[in-house]
Amino acid sequence: MRIDVWADLVCPWCFIGKRRLQRALEDYNVDVQIVHRAFQLDPTASTHSEPTVDHLAAKYGVSREQALEMMSEVTEVASAEGLDYHLDKTMTGNTRDVHRFVLWAQDTKPESTQPLLTDLYSAYFEKGERIFTVED
Repeated sequence: MRIDVWADLVCPWCFIGKRRLQRALEDYNVDVQIVHRAFQLDPTASTHSEPTVDHLAAKYGVSREQALEMMSEVTEVASAEGLDYHLDKTMTGNTRDVHRFVLWAQDTKPESTQPLLTDLYSAYFEKGERIFTVED
């Protein structure tokens, strides 16, 4: 079976969904190929990153405190899945280059794709690292 997953590496729900899919597949003895499909939440995002909380506050027209509250709700859902989000430390930016890297890895060494995605999601959401360019 093949499952195509369209996701952006700065989408907190995508990492949660990845974790949930992995858990569901562990319950079945099925040969599954998961294929990453690049989806940019904001293809017009700048290559210069900015704090995600400030970006969300401006995007939704809310205060910084309200944006932090929105982020804490997603953090609680992630925690229930065994993920340790620190969204207050994340930066937002253009994900084109990191998607290109993942797609290159998928073409070059397909078995490395899912561990690579997990590492990138973890670096971004759990460690607050920038994943937008090789300079970050």
